[in-house]
Amino acid sequence: MVGMVGRDVFGNTLREALIHDGVSIKPLREATDGTSTGTAQILVNGRGENMIIITAGANGKLTPTDVQAAESDIAAAAVVMVQLEVPLETTREALRLARAHEVFSILNPAPAPRGGLDQELLSLASLVCPNETELAVLTQKPAKTLSEIEAAAHRLRGMGAARVLVTLGERGTLLVTEKDGEDHVLLTPSSTVEKVVDTSGAGDCFIGSLAAYLSSGMALPQAVSSACELASISVGRAGTQISYPYKHELPERLQLFHGL
Repeated sequence: MVGMVGRDVFGNTLREALIHDGVSIKPLREATDGTSTGTAQILVNGRGENMIIITAGANGKLTPTDVQAAESDIAAAAVVMVQLEVPLETTREALRLARAHEVFSILNPAPAPRGGLDQELLSLASLVCPNETELAVLTQKPAKTLSEIEAAAHRLRGMGAARVLVTLGERGTLLVTEKDGEDHVLLTPSSTVEKVVDTSGAGDCFIGSLAAYLSSGMALPQAVSSACELASISVGRAGTQISYPYKHELPERLQLFHGL
């Protein structure tokens, strides 16, 4: 993981959690100017819906130079995933390096900037994966009904994105790819959830699982379907990271590929 934390209890806790789960923290930087670790305060209502207040902290200090220092890690990766909670030019540099080393990259445009994203940034990513709200912000188009979402996803493709995968919460996902010179649309439903407890971590669970399945060699449509199942498991539990299932908790059909 390439990132930056502060010299505080939150940074230490994050390091320990990553090491416990087998994540390499070699490229993880530490802010030396007293900047604290980035935090997120999450409020959850009785329906499991959430509102999140983010303080960027050390995330805002991560530079393109920090990313360049991790070039060998990026070159050796099967999938590189980036988001927008760090400076935009830092995200851009990670995508440039992934492209240079022919590594599949996923851009999660969260939080989506009100001014949108430029064509170069969108085109650098192998896959752009927004939710409905982010899709509407990026395209300046309504994205509530399925027909509106599909139209906005086509619009994002036209703005430079090679592939667009929109997460739709309980409605599943909508994937737009190019096939024979035309846009091809695939709607994947979400799994049934008996009781929704907390949706706060569902998006991250989905996109992290998607990256893991793709890195194992799974085709994109199947990886999307499998990631939807894992995200459905997470919403039945409280919390974010602690709601994500471990390998031994997964049904056999979700453990078929090596490395998972």
